[in-house]
Amino acid sequence: MTSAILTASSWIQDAIVGIQDLLHERKIRRAQRESYKRTLNELGKLTDFELNDIGICRGDIYNVARGDKTLRRGIEVNDNLKGSV
Repeated sequence: MTSAILTASSWIQDAIVGIQDLLHERKIRRAQRESYKRTLNELGKLTDFELNDIGICRGDIYNVARGDKTLRRGIEVNDNLKGSV
């Protein structure tokens, strides 16, 4: 009887932890999606001159919002030079 109760308790705890993990992942995905949309909206409001001033073109907005470091202009990012200059 005791082992049955402990087994049931373990299943319930596993289910609760699983639900908590799902809710946490959902919260993280929602925050990422909101950040993506906010970035798209803010960069979309800028003029071509302002975008050029910060070093991106209009076609780069989606890449920047996704966090992609490579841009369409053909400029390659050299990670070895980060922090210098």
